[in-house]
Amino acid sequence: MAESYGEVRRTLLRRGLLLFGALVGGRAAITSVADAAHVSPPAQPGSTTFTFGGRNLTARMAQGQAMRPRVGDRLGVWGELLGPDGTQRGEFYAASVCMRTPFGDSPFGATTLDMQTFNLPEGSIVGMGTGQLVDETTAVYAIVGGTGRYLGARGSYVARQQPYGLGGDGSAEFTFTLLA
Repeated sequence: MAESYGEVRRTLLRRGLLLFGALVGGRAAITSVADAAHVSPPAQPGSTTFTFGGRNLTARMAQGQAMRPRVGDRLGVWGELLGPDGTQRGEFYAASVCMRTPFGDSPFGATTLDMQTFNLPEGSIVGMGTGQLVDETTAVYAIVGGTGRYLGARGSYVARQQPYGLGGDGSAEFTFTLLA
């Protein structure tokens, strides 16, 4: 029997609270292997961590429709990257394909399959992964490479995205952990 909307919502909120606790407190009471998959690994010795804020984060469906994305729909996402002082430090671009958790609600479910690029003054960082761009606001992505100063970059980043066009306020925050 399918779970009710309330049960699904409670499950998603519980996972979000576990992730939030892990991000803020450095550790969380992880109750299963599935929950552990949503928590980014601790920073390794020699790694570098930095954060960009975001504004004017906008999502548009490639088909130009103004409805909730369906399986297979393509989304373009873009926005400005901000430094700690609030000045623009770069731009963010993403190509997303809507997955809408094809196997049902689970800790492994993906709402989108994303390729993301962060264009910065000294080069670009490229990330990939599955996200929760539509239903949730936080996801962890792999850094798969870069250009310029970030040539050969690897690591991960936590993305909190609330884009215009999908009910958000246009804000974002990206916290990167680059491995040495």
